[in-house]
Amino acid sequence: MAIIIRLAGDPLSGKYRFSLARAYMNAGKHADALRAFRRALATDMNEAMRAYSYFNLGRIHEEMGNFAQMKAAFEQVLRLAIGDPEIEGYARQALERDR
Repeated sequence: MAIIIRLAGDPLSGKYRFSLARAYMNAGKHADALRAFRRALATDMNEAMRAYSYFNLGRIHEEMGNFAQMKAAFEQVLRLAIGDPEIEGYARQALERDR
């Protein structure tokens, strides 16, 4: 099944790449989503977008059973500390479960 994703904006921007990654994630295309989130993180996006990118990377790795990668991503979420209790709480709980 082909997935068609149409996004407006500069395809090299972090926001564009983040949106593309979320679309892949929502479609269950984990490998594509992981790649797109990593590319988004390589841009000059703000700290909040970085935290949400790491959060989504962590969720994908958790779902795939890649616990070392999940841990690294969620640790980045907590290190960035953007003040979003939902993603920071989820990251803390996931890290506690992994112990």
